[in-house]
Amino acid sequence: MIQLIDFSKKDAFAVEDFSLECKEGEITGLLGLNGEGKTTILKAIPARHFASRGSVLIEGKEAG
Repeated sequence: MIQLIDFSKKDAFAVEDFSLECKEGEITGLLGLNGEGKTTILKAIPARHFASRGSVLIEGKEAG
């Protein structure tokens, strides 16, 4: 399971207090206009971007 809990990225104003839960076997998509933070959110999962606030958990463990 992948969880973003109240994820915010200070440099990316479009991502503030974002929460998401993806369970094993589910297909999840992110839709939005350019500049709305989709790439920032996806890069947070493999710890290429770190949260200014909030958490990113993979299988219950902090990413990164």
